[in-house]
Amino acid sequence: MADIDDIDPNELDPNTIRFNGHELGVVTDLPGGVCRLVLKPVHQRYSTLTKLVDKHGGTVIDIERTASEVEEEIIRLVGREQETTGGEIPEPSGGQRYEVAGNTYPIRKALKQIGFRWDAEEEIWYTWDPEKWDQVFGPVIAIQQTNRRIKIPKCITPSLIPSSTPEGRYRISTDGACISNPGPGGWAAVIVHDGEVRRIMGRVDDTTNNRMELWAIGEALSEIPSDSEVEIRSDSRYAIKIASGEWNASENRALVEAVRRQVDRHEVEWTKVEGHSGDPENEEADDLAEAAVRGFPEGRSYCPDAI
Repeated sequence: MADIDDIDPNELDPNTIRFNGHELGVVTDLPGGVCRLVLKPVHQRYSTLTKLVDKHGGTVIDIERTASEVEEEIIRLVGREQETTGGEIPEPSGGQRYEVAGNTYPIRKALKQIGFRWDAEEEIWYTWDPEKWDQVFGPVIAIQQTNRRIKIPKCITPSLIPSSTPEGRYRISTDGACISNPGPGGWAAVIVHDGEVRRIMGRVDDTTNNRMELWAIGEALSEIPSDSEVEIRSDSRYAIKIASGEWNASENRALVEAVRRQVDRHEVEWTKVEGHSGDPENEEADDLAEAAVRGFPEGRSYCPDAI
């Protein structure tokens, strides 16, 4: 390939590649059927161009094609990418790529909302925007992390994008799980308050799924100050109807009374959510409850009187 240092600049005819008002770079024909593509930092908006830079180890790329062919291909690639992403293109960050390993449905849903992109070859989510990275790195519980990469295990799926909650109000997502039913059980709650997220969970050796659903509500309400304004979000119609007093309890009466005492301490709004529908906080509560049953991480164990 030709060395550009040996070429008279006056003999070159550079062409600027433009797309949607952005100057993506400059492409120049060199002798011998080669062109030189020099991409500008705005290339980081497009994953196809970013992969090209990664493959060639830099933004100066010599290609055995004509400049017009390369320009046409670049515009085709970024045009297709914009069309498939609906225009939601990550902003550049100066060249640092941030990566998240984890691919459960709630993780995919949350990262897409933030603006992360999926790298099918590496099987990771990534962004070039440090602000998007901070949205993940702040609230997430990570088992493995480095300077610009974190791994999110399935059992502790993060609630990355809590929906808005009025200041001072608590939003609590609860869930329960049980093996064999009856058998070993687990409960969990994700508590969101003034932008902060807290997670609690526990394990009971011999119980039922309904008991764990109720237990999660009682434990979560016991964790917050009296007279709080609270939204309880659960995928269990039984737990909501029983805890709220709408249905009478024919079983688990000691536990029901303990839970209702906690309900009476607060101003509670009840929300029934669909289980396994992609709601990030409900999915996380489910994962944590399942993890509690398995003893990972080690759960707490209570009797009803502790609620």
